[in-house]
Amino acid sequence: MRRYLLPILLLPVLLLSLATATQRPAARRPAVAIASWNMEWLVSPGTAQGARLACRRGQRAALPCDVARDLSRDSADLSRLAWYARRLDADVIALIEMGPNKRRILEEIKDRYPYHTHCYQIDYCNLAILSKFPIAGSDARSQWDGPPVISARLGPEAGGLTVFAVHTIRF
Repeated sequence: MRRYLLPILLLPVLLLSLATATQRPAARRPAVAIASWNMEWLVSPGTAQGARLACRRGQRAALPCDVARDLSRDSADLSRLAWYARRLDADVIALIEMGPNKRRILEEIKDRYPYHTHCYQIDYCNLAILSKFPIAGSDARSQWDGPPVISARLGPEAGGLTVFAVHTIRF
């Protein structure tokens, strides 16, 4: 019995050593630069002008009157915003408040961000995520107990990272 005791005791040590030696080191995730950008009250010139006139007349407007009075940007800014996005050069950009009049910016920077997901098909969910990495999956919600949210799970090129964009709304 004594003769077998030492090999029996050494067997677990040998197996543990073998398992440790064959393990691969954990893969390191690549560094991913992420930016978030609220597109704010970027509206068409006609919408801005109509809101200013309605506010002057005391009528209901498409924008809050304080915003309509102080609004200095319009859809002509889209090219400039696309320039900023290119200059920013993040790997992933989360865009908040992407109303219909702002969505052409996606086409303007598609050369830099070929992968994107959005939740425009869901009421009150005007969010988009643009990426230089392939997007393996996405999900979005709006009109639930929380604020509008979209997520994008990036592919293995970005280490399977999941990015969320949330629009916290004032109530």
